[in-house]
Amino acid sequence: GPTPWENVWGHVDRTVTTLGALFTPSTGVKAKDLSGPVGIFGMLAIQLKTDWRLALNFMVLLNINLAILNLLPVPVLDGG
Repeated sequence: GPTPWENVWGHVDRTVTTLGALFTPSTGVKAKDLSGPVGIFGMLAIQLKTDWRLALNFMVLLNINLAILNLLPVPVLDGG
């Protein structure tokens, strides 16, 4: 499988791609396509039923996304 650093950089790339899709009107991705804590937990439960490694990979992706969003200097995103 991939090394831990390859995995982290893959998740960072996915985060940047997601943010780019949100701010590009031609992709069709809108804010209504995002999910809150209940939807995130639901996705985690589905992946945990399939394979625990998928759930672990999802949790890594979630933590990296939260770290990147907390680094942005937007008061609404970092807790005000």
